[in-house]
Amino acid sequence: MDPIKLLIKILTYAGTIPFFLSYILAVQHTPGWIMILLTYGAVIQSFIAGMHWGVSLELARSVRVLYLCIIICLWSWVSVLLMCFPMIAILMQIVGFFALYLVDCYVVSSEAYPYKFINLRQHVTTIVIIILLAHLFLI
Repeated sequence: MDPIKLLIKILTYAGTIPFFLSYILAVQHTPGWIMILLTYGAVIQSFIAGMHWGVSLELARSVRVLYLCIIICLWSWVSVLLMCFPMIAILMQIVGFFALYLVDCYVVSSEAYPYKFINLRQHVTTIVIIILLAHLFLI
């Protein structure tokens, strides 16, 4: 396997670690777990939206992608503002991650990504959404 593709895979999966850690903190009733979860989720959603933005500027030239990126970033930011309503905030993050995956699959050209990157995004998005759903059961 190409070393860069392997590194992309390792780093992408490593990005799920803070979601797992926030779940452990939530189980232990550690104060601030919701802030940790939501802020990291917002950072990751902004990162992915930024990736879409870059791809759109360089390859796709899609105004629709540019609008969707900004909308999803703002959506994620609002979820952080609503951390005093954890159920709503977590549901918003679930919607945000799912929306970003849909942008990957249906809006951004598949040629914009390395081979099998969409499969990797599908796996990681599924992991993150399952962890977020698990957080809902702790509220």
